[in-house]
Amino acid sequence: MLYCFYKIGYKVTSFFKIGIKGRDGKFYKVSNLEQIRNNIDTMLVYEVIKAFKLDNYRGYRITTFNEAPLKSGLGASSSLLITIIKNLLKTNKVLHSSFNDYDIIDFASFIEARVLHTLTGKQDYIAAIYGGINAIFFDKNQFVIERINSDKLINQLENHVILAYSGFEHESGNLNWAVLKAVLDKDKETIDKLSRIQEISEDIYEIISLSDMEKLGNLIKQEWNIRKTLSVNHTNQYIEEFCGAIDKYCWGYKLCGAAGGGTILILTDKHSEVRKVIKEFGLTELKFCIDNSGLSTVISDFSLCT
Repeated sequence: MLYCFYKIGYKVTSFFKIGIKGRDGKFYKVSNLEQIRNNIDTMLVYEVIKAFKLDNYRGYRITTFNEAPLKSGLGASSSLLITIIKNLLKTNKVLHSSFNDYDIIDFASFIEARVLHTLTGKQDYIAAIYGGINAIFFDKNQFVIERINSDKLINQLENHVILAYSGFEHESGNLNWAVLKAVLDKDKETIDKLSRIQEISEDIYEIISLSDMEKLGNLIKQEWNIRKTLSVNHTNQYIEEFCGAIDKYCWGYKLCGAAGGGTILILTDKHSEVRKVIKEFGLTELKFCIDNSGLSTVISDFSLCT
């Protein structure tokens, strides 16, 4: 897991103070939230405070820090949004008592759709709240979460997965809309491809508890070979050249999230060879661990966030 940190404080003053660690490390000290409405760094904070009708409360000091790059396909913005919502809820007992985790997931989806002006899924919010490894079963109006967290599986994944950030930002909303539009237009080729992706996801569910990384990698590679053909924007020449260069060293790979850029997940037992290719192509390896605890609130030294 690449962590997202959020620090909140409250003191009766006449202004808000919002800090973002990572881009320019800037703090925004404002008396009116409208001053940060159109800032890419502060949009999510703005939308949540407005939705909770807390904009008349001055004195909030909010600091955020995200280890995952934004638009990396790793759910960075979704994780940030969940931390903002959960912690603001804890500062307001009335609001907190009326929200369970499922309400928070629905609310986060609504907020992010307003910011992105496009369709959003819910899988990233689930990962942020619960952590660990989850199988999510979606129906038309609901979803069911099954936790899959054996120590053996976690150990195997941590030892055989490499994450390589491509440097290309992905735009999940545009890609997802293009695919959805093709489905609504009853494009048979797209529908057949999505059906095959669903079948592969069911195959992964059946074998993942076996902790067989070679079989898992083969299925992930099959999924990617179909997904990348959903549109011309799901991959690019540089990413394809990189994947071609690592192909002989790994069981499987795919772009995370909606694809189009972002982070490449690689399953391999030849770490040094893959890392050499990552370096040659100028990609960035993202170190990670799998954390079962999900979102948690701790009293700690947040010096890295200030």
